Amino acid sequence: MSIRDQLRERIRAERAAQAPWEVGKLVAAIAGGEGLAARDNLLFFTPPAEFPRRLSSLRQALDDRFARAQGAEQEQVLRFLADMAISLRSFLPAWNLRSGLGGAQLEEEAAATANLAARLAATAAPGVVSALLADWLAYARARLEAEKAADPAAMAAHLVGDSVAHYIERMSAAVTSGYLRRVAEARYRGETITELGNDYAAYLDYAMYLGVSFETTNP
Repeated sequence: MSIRDQLRERIRAERAAQAPWEVGKLVAAIAGGEGLAARDNLLFFTPPAEFPRRLSSLRQALDDRFARAQGAEQEQVLRFLADMAISLRSFLPAWNLRSGLGGAQLEEEAAATANLAARLAATAAPGVVSALLADWLAYARARLEAEKAADPAAMAAHLVGDSVAHYIERMSAAVTSGYLRRVAEARYRGETITELGNDYAAYLDYAMYLGVSFETTNP
């Protein structure tokens, strides 16, 4: 067996060992600040045919408990919903969900998730949304400074805006356009051998939205 085939078998075995989480476990992870792990389980380890039902059930569960949740949990829920909506419009579904779901289905789930985030944000406890926006703004500015953008502060303010809905809309636009996303899609279609990487794992989460598939780090 070649090295490539051995690697493929290892990947298959690792994926087979990852079972989709039930709604209760997903909710607990999100409430406990592990929204990224919940997102990854849904995106990468849920059979595509099951994904719409599982995500819909999770949205309902989060909706049902939001009003009585503490501010810290509300912030985690909104963070998760925003990330999931953006992720579904990013390159991330290419790793699993696109094998069984079309673009229209993915957009339907993204829109439903974004709409829920906007609705819940309007009912959040005082300070929740402002804290979330401040965190997103600081991160966006730092990333844009690292990218040597012309005016990081202004660009970050434009990206984040003054609402959760604005942030999701602008971030979705950012990750669906641009040269790097086009390169990743071309590789996905088999039109180029170019593969995107990310140095030092800096801002890896954003890079993965665009289609980065590996990182380089110091030993």
